[in-house]
Amino acid sequence: MKLGRIPEFGPLLLAWLTLATWAGPGRAAEGALSGRGYYIDADGGRDENDGRAPEAAWKSVGKVNASVFNPGDRVLFKSGQVWREELRIPSSGTAEQPILFGAYGPGEAPVLSASDVVSPTTEEGAGGALYAARLAAEPKQVFLDGKRMARVREKAKLSTNTWWWDAGSSRLFLWPPDGVELRRHVLEASQRPTGITVSGRSHVILESIEARQANYAGLSLTEGASHVKVVGCKIRQNYMDGIKGWCKPPRRQEDVALIGCTVTENGQDGIALHQWNTRWTVEKNAVHHNCLVEDFKWSAGIKVLSRSCSEVLIQGNEVYANGTDARDYRGQGIWVDSGGAQIVIRANDVHDNAMNGIELEKSSGVEVSYNKVYRHSAKPEMSMQIAGILVENWGIGHRIFNNTVWANHIGIFLNGGWPFKEDNRTLLDDFARRDRLNMVEIRVQNNIAAGNSSLQLKVTWGGDNDPWYGTGNVYSHNCLGPEGATLVEWGSEGPGFENWGRAAGRRRKLATYESWEKEYGGTTDSVKGDPCLTDPVRGDFRLRPNSPCIHVGLDLKAERDFAGNPVPRGPGVDLGALEGSPADNK
Repeated sequence: MKLGRIPEFGPLLLAWLTLATWAGPGRAAEGALSGRGYYIDADGGRDENDGRAPEAAWKSVGKVNASVFNPGDRVLFKSGQVWREELRIPSSGTAEQPILFGAYGPGEAPVLSASDVVSPTTEEGAGGALYAARLAAEPKQVFLDGKRMARVREKAKLSTNTWWWDAGSSRLFLWPPDGVELRRHVLEASQRPTGITVSGRSHVILESIEARQANYAGLSLTEGASHVKVVGCKIRQNYMDGIKGWCKPPRRQEDVALIGCTVTENGQDGIALHQWNTRWTVEKNAVHHNCLVEDFKWSAGIKVLSRSCSEVLIQGNEVYANGTDARDYRGQGIWVDSGGAQIVIRANDVHDNAMNGIELEKSSGVEVSYNKVYRHSAKPEMSMQIAGILVENWGIGHRIFNNTVWANHIGIFLNGGWPFKEDNRTLLDDFARRDRLNMVEIRVQNNIAAGNSSLQLKVTWGGDNDPWYGTGNVYSHNCLGPEGATLVEWGSEGPGFENWGRAAGRRRKLATYESWEKEYGGTTDSVKGDPCLTDPVRGDFRLRPNSPCIHVGLDLKAERDFAGNPVPRGPGVDLGALEGSPADNK
């Protein structure tokens, strides 16, 4: 899979990526799709109409769910309106003529809300502070004027701006903020599992629609949904994931593209690929302020979970502020956990997340290239070390190159994982087996990892080519900034080694490139000094004309840098995510 090219996702997806010009809501495919148009108007429509024109529009999403559509049809919701119903895509298109579900008319994107407006009454004997309402289903979340209220697990713990669900009476109890008269505000409670579900359908386009406030996921792709393109949609305020792809074998979900969407304020992951998803493109999305619900301790802006997820391209996204203010493990930026083959994380802007910027865990063969990864700070209250780029537990054959990693706690961290159980003396089962090593043939090249507060590079438990835990790992043509106490930490130490025939092990802080190369056992061809970034504090990571990182990198056959510039732009490849200097990198 060459950098700069879309993976071999087949002619269908490539055709969709060029279908018309995606000029605007409900209009992009107007000339390309040959079927009928159907219109839905929540205020002025009637389900008894034929739906074939705006003036004869249908009213409800239920009417859409119960209808049969043909390839090339367009199903268009009126902009600026809200439907408190779940859209379940009822029909499939074809490769040449997908079915479009989009918007028409001026205004904000049409909203498919999985919540209902609630009108509670004052609870008798509560002094006017406590309100109650009977609901059809348990809500996983409640919103007051569009802001998520805090949930408590016992009625006795209710206090200002909290709510509690009484399963026995099917009633919602809440205590609004002080001074708030609920009749003057909008109270919403999630009542449906999703805003949009694509289950087993194929050749579908979702464009310029908002799905929000679901009990499960805003957009769920399941049961083999394939050949689906989601473009320009807004997915927000869902209890679990914003967009979730999940399937059971023998089905697979193939050829899915998520492009230009905003995914925000979701409780768990922003975008989650869980099981049997193949050939997905996640591109040019804004994924931010997710990982908000404490019920989900391990979450990320974008997450790929399962070895059955393969051929995934994560490119050109801005992933930021996920898990803000979390005091637990919420808030990775991009996280591949036990991912499958051919996963590429390229040219993403990843910053200010609560945990690591990019994490590869228990995975192999992932490419991480031309990303900007910055401002991921330590969590001293949890004794956690946070990295811009982290490879953890084990990793095989990763290629980590041409990234700019700045102002994190640790720049790049290869951590093979602590091999002992809680007694610090008994090996975990995985590590007791000698048929695999922790860190094998990982290549870290052409990166700029500088300006990080604790360390620029930390390598432990196999990444240092200790023959017990790792081998064949390569570090070359990187710039770790000026020499000093934060340059490199190398090696492993801890109790338990002697019980397994290991040397006691030692961890070394290496303040010079010479001392690092001595431990490494060879030259690193490093750029030994300030990379001369233009204005990293303000997010400008271009190289100044006097940068020593210009034209000194390896030619790793990349075609485009972070900004889409050709690689190289001169006699040689530059280090970091951006080719050239401010004078020619425009």
